Amino acid sequence: MRKSSFRIVTFHAPRRGLKFSVTAWLVVASAALLASSLWFLPGPAGGSGLFGAVDALTWSSVVRQGVPLMDQSSSPAQVAGEQSWAAFLFYHLTDVDPTRPTSILGWTVPGMAFTDYPIAVDGRTVDLRPPEDGAPSPGLFQHEQPTSSSSSTAPNLSSTSSDPLVYVYHTHNRESFLPMLPGRTSFDDAYDKAKNITLIGTALVDDLKKLGITAIHTTVDYWPMGDYSKMYVFSRKTVNEVLQKYPGLKLIIDMHRDSDPRDLTTTTINGQTYAKIRIIIGGNNPNYQANERLAEALKGELDRLYPHLVRDIWAKRSTTYDATYNQDLSPNMLLIEIGGPENTEAELDRTATCLADGIAALLKDQGDLRLAR
Repeated sequence: MRKSSFRIVTFHAPRRGLKFSVTAWLVVASAALLASSLWFLPGPAGGSGLFGAVDALTWSSVVRQGVPLMDQSSSPAQVAGEQSWAAFLFYHLTDVDPTRPTSILGWTVPGMAFTDYPIAVDGRTVDLRPPEDGAPSPGLFQHEQPTSSSSSTAPNLSSTSSDPLVYVYHTHNRESFLPMLPGRTSFDDAYDKAKNITLIGTALVDDLKKLGITAIHTTVDYWPMGDYSKMYVFSRKTVNEVLQKYPGLKLIIDMHRDSDPRDLTTTTINGQTYAKIRIIIGGNNPNYQANERLAEALKGELDRLYPHLVRDIWAKRSTTYDATYNQDLSPNMLLIEIGGPENTEAELDRTATCLADGIAALLKDQGDLRLAR
């Protein structure tokens, strides 16, 4: 039998020579898309029977990571705008969102088949190559073993205001910068126990206090507590404790650094170099829209005060793991990345001062920052 030259893959079933060509795949895809437009079954909050089981299996990954299962209405199926279970199932199986055909780029850009990053630009979304998630070199600090004294997630706040407005913490607290670490040259080695992103968090809190804004800061070292991928589980406990003590917080920042090279993480303003800012929104959470409005408002203030300091705002969601970043805990929470591995401490400090100015302007414009209403 002559095989068609227009196909992706051929499967031969015993005795029957069954083949799946590109044409067959397109028929299956078209049927799924047709079903998504006609079969308006209840969404995640009202699913039952088979689809309820699919829902439970799909979101079990959230529970496996130790994060409490959120209200099912916050699933990526709804966040992405799907209106039926067929559309959600198609997205789950193919990583292609039927409502956004450009998501097929996930097949061609490494890593995007597992994570969906729409970029927020003036209220619109345009699919572009996402930011890269950095990770430490295998074996870095591997000799450190968790101990009873190094496994506490307690915030250990001291000398704080009774009514702070801003809270800064660091899930990846040992993310660092090569200019601070003589002898290290690899981005994967830009991690350190003492010289790290927490220093920039301290600078931001000090700058806020100079502007009359009460702010608190935690620097819990999550590194020795276990697997790097579980650090959001650890930091979640800290944030929960802080929120219980200070429920009136108006802005919560999980401060990180980016993983891009210097040419992408640096800008020049009035002849001085600054580390750029990037804002990440966790798309798998019920506060997604409120978090995004907050991010856009902060970016607007910074764009006015310091043009080109903010690179972009990315909304990250995933069908394979919980892309929440603990932002389900508060509608006033943001993940902010400052600079990259090649930025200097002076550049980072200058950016911290700019960020404090932007936060002050935002608090002034929004009264008490009740953007979640």
